[in-house]
Amino acid sequence: MKKLHPDNEIQKRLKAMRLYAEKVSRHFGEEDIHQLRVNYKKARAFIRLSNGKKVKKLLPPTIKDLYTAAGKIRDLQLHIKSVKRYFKDLDSTPTHYLDAVNAELKEAKDEYKQCYKNVSFQRIAKTASANIASDLRHREIKQWVQKQWKRIDKILQLPPDEEQLHEIRKHLKDLHYTQQLSKEKDQDKLIDDLGSFIDMKVLMTLSDQFINSASADEKKIFAAASFQWDSEKKALMEKIEKQLTTLKTKIQV
Repeated sequence: MKKLHPDNEIQKRLKAMRLYAEKVSRHFGEEDIHQLRVNYKKARAFIRLSNGKKVKKLLPPTIKDLYTAAGKIRDLQLHIKSVKRYFKDLDSTPTHYLDAVNAELKEAKDEYKQCYKNVSFQRIAKTASANIASDLRHREIKQWVQKQWKRIDKILQLPPDEEQLHEIRKHLKDLHYTQQLSKEKDQDKLIDDLGSFIDMKVLMTLSDQFINSASADEKKIFAAASFQWDSEKKALMEKIEKQLTTLKTKIQV
């Protein structure tokens, strides 16, 4: 386990966030939004590793609001793509439904622009530099890694539910982002499948949110779509449960 330099990592991620945040404010590109959110998560992971008690201080509400606003846009963009893909196979377009989703997307973009105006990346970077160690030694990193696996193991002792799956993925991603996750394909696959499960949950939640805006004919198609999505979600859950059973046997705390 090599020595890490969390301050350098955090400054690098904040610099990247500043770049992508500005790009998102102009074009709202899906890849820019993805990179903005990933760099936020990487910065947060290194803060948790080096000074976990100061996450809220070092990533203040203004930047968390920006991250959340970008996430809302991402969810709506992915939702539109998923709905269009399903209806395309039926040579149809849910115009009334998509009008409502696009109206929400416009509001989300306006909200993001306001959040962007409120963020001072320079101030955040300065505060982080003053509160984060320049390097961490083997023993300190090892202790933190062990804590993450203990938290995962504690969650695995309970019957899995959607909130617990989110927590497991969060801890695994922190280990991954800080380069402390072993390079096992099954762990990477678990992270990906957990992400797909969360996306499926969001897809169905948004479908329920906007269904009243659909026309009568659109609602009939959405009824079939919801059945299919629910079946896919259940199949994914069964797959994840098997992966978690395997993970449980490998954890040594």
